[in-house]
Amino acid sequence: MSVESFGPKHLVRGVGKALNLLEEVADGGILGSMLSVFLLESDGIFAGQLQEWEAALDGLERTLGERTDCRVPMEMLRAAVMYTKTGDERHLLSLPLEGRSLLEELLADSAPASTDSTD
Repeated sequence: MSVESFGPKHLVRGVGKALNLLEEVADGGILGSMLSVFLLESDGIFAGQLQEWEAALDGLERTLGERTDCRVPMEMLRAAVMYTKTGDERHLLSLPLEGRSLLEELLADSAPASTDSTD
């Protein structure tokens, strides 16, 4: 809710607080699960705030980079932001098939129009 109201910069702060508050249970994969749920419930949230999202992702990677449970959700978040920014499907193709399928469905209408003229 904070991200929707105030932008992605609050995601970094929120995750940092969650990590401190949930330190004992964090090893059970709860943070990766939280990121996954956030991603899947964030329909259309990437459009219009892409520079903020890129900065937020850098902060999240500094905070969560060592956590194996967060690796896949972080890769999916970065791919979603970069695909939304560029419309380049290579960002999605870098993901495993399951993650790619989820993002393709989620991002169907949020990528910029392609400027490729290879008719």
